This record gives sequence, structure tokens and C-alpha cells, in this order.
Amino acid sequence: MKYIIAIPILFFFFSCSSDTDNKQQSYLNNTATVQIGNIPFDLSSAKVVSSIIRHKDHHTILILTDKKSQTTKNNLSNGNAFVQGAKWLIIYWQQKDDLVWIGARIPGKFLYTDLIQFNNNDFIIRRYDSSGKILKLDNAEKKKISTLLLSAWQL
Repeated sequence: MKYIIAIPILFFFFSCSSDTDNKQQSYLNNTATVQIGNIPFDLSSAKVVSSIIRHKDHHTILILTDKKSQTTKNNLSNGNAFVQGAKWLIIYWQQKDDLVWIGARIPGKFLYTDLIQFNNNDFIIRRYDSSGKILKLDNAEKKKISTLLLSAWQL
């Protein structure tokens, strides 16, 4: 009887690694950090609106709003327009396989971010790369971004 109790206890103690610091570091996801120093968006008051995973191209999309546009969800349900000056930030990551959980995917490399501002009944859309430089967008891409924002906002 004492062997039945002692074997699982010994197995538990020997399975615990004494070198946890080095192994823990390999599980951290440091590649998904986003530097938005150049982007005019206040993250301290931001609120997550939606997150989307595109399985086709393995992208993760996170949609944030600033404090001013957090009231616009109520405005939309009442049939009103967006609040003037409201801002959204859409962040795009490429997914990668998680080393810890088999079959799970986590955010990998940061791709770009879109800053959307609503002024004069129109969306002003700017795309920033990982270094904070503004990228050019064509009208089709701007239409796709505004459609993505509106569909996420209706959820």
C-alpha cells in the first residue's frame, strides 16, 4: 500500500523541473508586441469591440475604440450616426502555432494597424506599418476596412 502512495508522489516531484526560468522564457510570446508611439490613439481609455480570426490567411484582428466612440454603439441601435471624431484602431497579426498547447494558434508577427476616424459623415482611414510609417491605401481597401468595422460593430 505504501508503494502505491509513494510512486505517484515521487513521480510528481521528479516531473517538476527545477530549471523553470529558462523553460518559461521559451513559452513567452514576445513577437506579438505592437509599438504604436507614432499613431494618434489613446490606448489607456481603449475598449475592445471585437476580435476576428481569419482561418484562410491565419490572421488575427483586434478592433479597439477610444472613449468617445464607446457611446456610438447605443447611437447605432437608436438609428443615429457615428459620433464626430470617434476613432477605432484595427490591429492585424499573423498567427503562429503555440508551442505549449497542441493545435492552438496565437498571435505571431505584427503586420499593420488601421486607424479609422469618423469626421463629416465619412471615414478617414490611415494604415500604419510596424515602424509607424503611413502606408497608402486604395479605395477598394478602404471600403473593405469600413465594411469590416461596421460588421464588427453590429455584433
